[in-house]
Amino acid sequence: MKKRSFLLGSLLAFTLGVSAQSYSLRTNVLGLATTNLNLEASMTLGRKWSLHLPVQYNPFRFSKNRQFRNLYVAPGVRYWLLESYMGPFIGMHGTAGTYSVGNLFGSRYRYEGEGYGVGVSIGKAYQLSTHWNVEWEVGAGAVCWAMTSTCVSAVATLYPKIMAGISFPPGSGESGVPVLTFKKMRKTRRIIPFVFCGLLISCTQSAVWHAYVSLSRR
Repeated sequence: MKKRSFLLGSLLAFTLGVSAQSYSLRTNVLGLATTNLNLEASMTLGRKWSLHLPVQYNPFRFSKNRQFRNLYVAPGVRYWLLESYMGPFIGMHGTAGTYSVGNLFGSRYRYEGEGYGVGVSIGKAYQLSTHWNVEWEVGAGAVCWAMTSTCVSAVATLYPKIMAGISFPPGSGESGVPVLTFKKMRKTRRIIPFVFCGLLISCTQSAVWHAYVSLSRR
């Protein structure tokens, strides 16, 4: 018993003395509300620095082929003004991923491709209990889209009798003349600024806690 207490005390003293490493898992509630599945893993790099790796995935298609499919990662670091996982922070990150977005808000365009960018953010973490935090985060950045757009073009000069027996989507031709549609591919590259916000719930564990639990159960 004395030996176990001595080992436990020595371990805690040593670990606290060198600023124990902690790690965390979190999810963005606002992202989940927009059907973007997401999970972020992080770990401390010191008393005021932490390393983060969020992953976002959206595989869903909805009615009328509406979609906001994407797969993104955004590795970054945070500098905490008080202490890691506590209080206000400043964040920096890169982002990379693929996407396929289309038929939203009445648009007949679909965009797909890759995007790469950087961003900065500020936020604050509030401790709910020993292991649970809630955080808010807002930020801005810029991303370079390697974009391919598929659009629908119209030809409204054909006579209705020529179109007899052929199914055409409803169009905007004069006097109700149907509109023939076809796909047109266009590749572009653009640098686009963006803003983002997040409301995150995180579960944090520390190396000290796991060492304590492990030794206590022996």
